[in-house]
Amino acid sequence: MATELEGMGLDPAVYGSWIQAVPLQKAVTNKTASSLVLTLNGKEQELADAKGYILSTWFASPAGKGGSKAESDVSAPAVFAGFGVTAPDQKYDDYTGVDVRGKIVVGFYGAPSTFPSTERAYYSDGIVKAKNEVARGAVGVVSMMIPEDWKRYPWEWLVPQIQAGEMHWLDKNGTPHDFFPELRGNALLSQPGGELLFVGAPKTLDQAVSDARAGKPQAFAMPVGVRIHTVAAQSVIQSANIVANSKVPIPLSATSPWSIRRMWTISASAPQSRATRSVTVPSTMPPALRPCLRSRAYASLPQPPRRSVVFAFVTGEEMRLLGSDYFAHFPTVPLKSIVANVNIDGAPGVYFPLQDVVALGAEHSTLDGEVAAAGKVMGYDVSPDPMPEEVSFTAAISIRSCCRACPR
Repeated sequence: MATELEGMGLDPAVYGSWIQAVPLQKAVTNKTASSLVLTLNGKEQELADAKGYILSTWFASPAGKGGSKAESDVSAPAVFAGFGVTAPDQKYDDYTGVDVRGKIVVGFYGAPSTFPSTERAYYSDGIVKAKNEVARGAVGVVSMMIPEDWKRYPWEWLVPQIQAGEMHWLDKNGTPHDFFPELRGNALLSQPGGELLFVGAPKTLDQAVSDARAGKPQAFAMPVGVRIHTVAAQSVIQSANIVANSKVPIPLSATSPWSIRRMWTISASAPQSRATRSVTVPSTMPPALRPCLRSRAYASLPQPPRRSVVFAFVTGEEMRLLGSDYFAHFPTVPLKSIVANVNIDGAPGVYFPLQDVVALGAEHSTLDGEVAAAGKVMGYDVSPDPMPEEVSFTAAISIRSCCRACPR
């Protein structure tokens, strides 16, 4: 890929190199050695792995060299807290009236459907929720889904996804980023597991689901104890982002980065000059090189953009946006000089004719008008998020730059 980028006339953007090293740690739960036990009316009941529950994994910190074992155990009373969301801007707080210090928080996946699309996406993010749980003194998390979410993410599909393990990038001390050791256990319950957890609770599971659908904050102590024991095998993996910079006669301080993901066919627009270029993927091009065509579209513009463009081909995107998050924390240009981040996702035109563009999060950016202007030049409408319940904004590469104070 680096060779292809160089052939397009682009420059390496990582201090003279194309490669930004990204150290990763992976952990996979040992389901045989791990367990989840409920204490109901003084009696213990162990749930069956992959039937009643599935555990998120555990990381030892700092990461050891080579393979190693990580283990955690937590036992505490459970407190139900709706979606587990505290959103002052929406005048909403699921934690009103409860103290979760030393408790295991039980909550639904996602955020209220009454929230605007982007805010719903933000408050659904697991990292945002975990920070809130840690700040409130929780020691573990048990999650469930409402029926609408089970239709989108069936249990049979989720189990192997979670069993495949989890990754985090490592900081200079070998500590996994955005892993919260204060939360000593993390489990997702199936529908039968959730029904068992709610036995004797102030509300039935159906009543809690009904209030969640209505966007009502809710919280109460549950007459159940939860013990989560997690054992995992972990390893360190060396990966990398590939980063290129366009050649334009302006100072680097005016650089505008564009995070790019794979796309087979793309029409790229430079709003400043209103120049457009369409590039089609040759059927013989190896899939690994197809993302480079976006770079070629910019490199071959008859009039280059007034700002330089950084193309970041990022690693670990299906494992919690790892490469883009690492780039946002360690950008190859000064963070203050980054004026915008645009993520182009999907494969428009490959499976169906392209008719419009959805710019996730654009309503919170000064790029909103630029997107509309570029779409008009190229003959595309700009449409609102057609599936806000999918909270796709948190799955976009650009969300990590948003969280690192990229202005647009």
